[in-house]
Amino acid sequence: MKIFNDPDKKTLELWSQYERHPNQPRPVSFWFYFPHKKEAELAKIVLEKDGFDVDISPSAPSKKQWLCLAYKTMIPEYAEFSDLRHWLENIAEELGGEYDGWETEIIQ
Repeated sequence: MKIFNDPDKKTLELWSQYERHPNQPRPVSFWFYFPHKKEAELAKIVLEKDGFDVDISPSAPSKKQWLCLAYKTMIPEYAEFSDLRHWLENIAEELGGEYDGWETEIIQ
């Protein structure tokens, strides 16, 4: 894996330029899209077993998919996010969905 193509590294580098409290835990949101509600519900079960809170809802009407939005309070660190990305991508792939990345707030 080439680091310059790593979306987690890029995002964390940009985030750290603006974040004043990088070692403070905060809610992180992880985005998934699935073709049917059933797959989103299965992902929810797997994610909740690992300590995530999960909401499921229809995505934008034009997409005709289901949004599975998982939340976890954590400190954004590259090593953990890199390992987590592989696991989250596998969940999405096994259920015919897509992992669409993560986001968190900047604490001023």
